[in-house]
Amino acid sequence: MLTENKFSKYLLYAIGEIALVMIGIILALQVNNQNEIRKLNNLYKTYEVNIISELKTDLLKLNEMDSLGKVRTVTIENYVDYFNTDKLDTNILKSKADSLRLNLNFFGTSTYTIQDLLSTGNLKLFPSHKRNALLKYKNFADKITVAEFKSLEQVDEVTLDFRKEIDLLFSFNYTQKEHTEVKNWEYNIDSPQMRMRNNSLSYYLKLYQRQERIYESIRKETIKLIEILENNNKG
Repeated sequence: MLTENKFSKYLLYAIGEIALVMIGIILALQVNNQNEIRKLNNLYKTYEVNIISELKTDLLKLNEMDSLGKVRTVTIENYVDYFNTDKLDTNILKSKADSLRLNLNFFGTSTYTIQDLLSTGNLKLFPSHKRNALLKYKNFADKITVAEFKSLEQVDEVTLDFRKEIDLLFSFNYTQKEHTEVKNWEYNIDSPQMRMRNNSLSYYLKLYQRQERIYESIRKETIKLIEILENNNKG
């Protein structure tokens, strides 16, 4: 009986020890899970803050490029308006041509964090409505990039054709000797070079007008995504 009593006590003690160990393991797993969840939540918040910051940087960039585009558009429109006048002075026309501000600018988004989310698979950290919004924005931005590249290539091609028909050494002030075949073409509105320059300006004007519409659409989509990311309510 004494032996059985001791065995029973030992068995209860052993069961108690095992139970304590199991409870300890369960508690440790819960703590570990909570830590992992906290880390993932912190990572998610970091991603979200970074994307919102990048989107706001895009808005500032869009405003700047939009302002520059408007200025460039005005210089071309002033040239065209004067070109269309009845009593055209080629000296004034040349002066307006010299004041043209022609640049091929391309809008590149600063949202590199979205690409990081896709490459690392961490997009799954976001709730479904925000995840879908990010994917939609990425798809939209990619299409805009392709379309703008095509527009820039067209303008660049037409401008290159024009430059082939003038004396660039003279135009860039590397020499005072303009080639006789193109000499004083800027003072002859019937010259092939004048026509080709005007063709080039037409492409620039169309580009700037198109970019203005594109940038407005990007602005709207960017603001929409910011609002979704900043709203903690479910979609």
